[in-house]
Amino acid sequence: MVCLDTNLLVALLRGDDSAAKVVGGFEDSGKPLRTTAITEYELFKGAHLSSRREENLQRLRRLFDGTEVLRLTSEACGEAGRIYSRLESRGKMINEFDVLIGGIVIASEETLVTRDEHFTAIEGLRLQSW
Repeated sequence: MVCLDTNLLVALLRGDDSAAKVVGGFEDSGKPLRTTAITEYELFKGAHLSSRREENLQRLRRLFDGTEVLRLTSEACGEAGRIYSRLESRGKMINEFDVLIGGIVIASEETLVTRDEHFTAIEGLRLQSW
């Protein structure tokens, strides 16, 4: 299964053709669309800060009506703690929101679909570039 990262969903919402093609391919193949609660937060934060707040909030509500949101469970928190510890000990720290995304994706046994290269620093995280 796949989990869509923030950068893919932002591109989709902005009308990027390559993002629409990737997401459409998942839909056509019957793969359910999933993302994390962290990505959901990041997108809603952006919508609230935007000059077209109400329009963007409506678009997000439609997006999340058809998308399963993977939550930050105790297991995901444990994975995120492990990830943080390993990255910190190697001096390879990444954004803490991305640590949480990695924990959720690993705990959910998903593959993260992203263009963010820094996720390669997370051991055990399956990645698919779009």
